Amino acid sequence: AMSGRSSKNFITEGRWKVVIERIQAGDFLIIQFGHNDEKTDEKRHTEPFGDFTQNLARFAIETPASAIPPAVFESAKLKYLDTLGVMVAGSRHPAAAIALDTVRYLGGNARASIIGHADRTSTELAGFMNGVSAHALEYDDYTRMVTHLSVSMTPGTLALAEDTGASGQHMLEAFAIGF
Repeated sequence: AMSGRSSKNFITEGRWKVVIERIQAGDFLIIQFGHNDEKTDEKRHTEPFGDFTQNLARFAIETPASAIPPAVFESAKLKYLDTLGVMVAGSRHPAAAIALDTVRYLGGNARASIIGHADRTSTELAGFMNGVSAHALEYDDYTRMVTHLSVSMTPGTLALAEDTGASGQHMLEAFAIGF
């Protein structure tokens, strides 16, 4: 890390490349940017829903799975399974029924499953629908300082993994890195 860097100049100065080249099993990688990305100078400024989002996505995509400590991976498995169970239970909630009617109305390419129902829809709509089900009963897990992230991450990673044919291992790696 270096004081005053944004996600943009952390990349353009080659600092991210060095991190990826040197990271080893057992190292911790914490990615936290934002306050310098909002600066107005061209060297650091990124647009919140443009370059900044793309830079964060790049950090996540390029982080090697070997950077995930075993304890984090085990925690991710438990959080994922917990959220899947809550998603199944929530799929029969009245809020999920309303969301399902909306998803059916919107249609979408049948690329991902809607948990608890025989329907398939677009990846985005499956993520939305499964997210409503996961949160409907408000049994979301709670991680200190992160809050209820599993209910946001699980539906999207599940739908995207199904759509792209990603393995369960890769799906859980994406979940853990996104956390």
